[in-house]
Amino acid sequence: MNEEQRLLIEKINKFNTENKFDYAIKEIRLYVEQYEKDIYVLVAMGNALYGLKKYDEALVYYKQAVLLDKTDTIALTSMATIYYEQAKYDQGVDLCFKALNRDPDNERAMLLLGNFYYVTKQFENSLKYYEKALSLSTTDRLVILSNLSKLCLELGFADRAEQYSREIIENEGEDDIESLYILGQALEQLEKFAEAAQIFLTILKKHETTDMHVTLGGCLYNMMLKGQDVYTLLDLWLDNFPENPIALHTLKTIENEATRASADYVKTLFDAFADCFDEVLEGLQYHAPTLIAKKVTNYYKGGNILDLGCGTGLCGFELAKLIPVDQLDGVDLSENMIKKAQCRKLYHLLEQADISNYQKLNTYTVIMSADVLTYLGDLKEVFEQVWKNLVPKGYFIFSVSKGSGDKYEMEKSGRFVHSKEYIRSLSLNHFEIVECEEVILRKELNEDVHGFIFVLKKDSEK
Repeated sequence: MNEEQRLLIEKINKFNTENKFDYAIKEIRLYVEQYEKDIYVLVAMGNALYGLKKYDEALVYYKQAVLLDKTDTIALTSMATIYYEQAKYDQGVDLCFKALNRDPDNERAMLLLGNFYYVTKQFENSLKYYEKALSLSTTDRLVILSNLSKLCLELGFADRAEQYSREIIENEGEDDIESLYILGQALEQLEKFAEAAQIFLTILKKHETTDMHVTLGGCLYNMMLKGQDVYTLLDLWLDNFPENPIALHTLKTIENEATRASADYVKTLFDAFADCFDEVLEGLQYHAPTLIAKKVTNYYKGGNILDLGCGTGLCGFELAKLIPVDQLDGVDLSENMIKKAQCRKLYHLLEQADISNYQKLNTYTVIMSADVLTYLGDLKEVFEQVWKNLVPKGYFIFSVSKGSGDKYEMEKSGRFVHSKEYIRSLSLNHFEIVECEEVILRKELNEDVHGFIFVLKKDSEK
């Protein structure tokens, strides 16, 4: 390469680095005939077109470069990068191996192979090539570490995810929120809950999101289950976010003073969970909607049904599999849950409201509710409103988590359990207890959660 060529390539690469791709292309076209056989000019042109997302045009120049030089790997890996963008994964993998045949220690080809295998869920192969790339890495080390930390977390190698994310943070500082979050998740998997909570609190101070408040609350819950002190972290949380409903509910949980989860807490929690709610419950082997729907089929003889605390519409979905319904309505505190339920196209009416004071007097033949009352301790208001909303001899079919004694109790999770005796006492002068069946509602921390399915019948005018 002569001095003129070297200066030209430097100028073009500078344009590409600064994302001035149009300038790079104009510069190249001034010399394209003079250097049409120059691999560096061809690759630079391909890079500029790639930067403009003109992938097919970029491939033309990369392919010319590959044909000109049987030893170069830059054009091969650049083509593979385009095939990644175009989801042509098999072709991209082939090009990476061609690059490795030319240069067995080609870091870029190994990194790309890791990416290709990751996106096609061949995680063991992905891990193999990321780690090979890391052993060689110079310029791409932080990129590889980031990919490795995410992959190791997905594979359950939390200790390695912790190691890799810590190295990134040491180099990049705590402004790298993604790496901080991976570190927090890894620490959580390793049951280092106090350290994880501190990381999540650090993230919240930099970038507040509802999801992160929920995640922090989960850490403190696990600390409570292990008998660890949570007051120091809770004080820091409340000092920084004194009005946050998740933090306030956690305080009430620790002090065991709540008679219900606040409406703000429930709304905030379920708005945050709406997008992944069904998937999370599937992982918990959640049976309540199916059990409730089956009970409803035994008593429904026509008329309108209300899904009380309908969430994403799981109860309605299970019921629709079994019987047709004249009209199905739903009510929930969470706007995002309502939006998810709307997508099922099963409900005639969906409204955002607190179930304790939702009024549709003498409207429903059946009111069903799956695991909603677990966020309320004192159920007196709910029972009174349900009684008013039911037609004479209508049915209230619902689940509660199993408690003991004669009342209700808040657990460390911030949810409530209710005893059979408490439901009986509330039913006096309101309902006849037609059925009370003990069931397994779901899994929690790999343990069965026992509960009751009640069928109550409105039997008198109050």
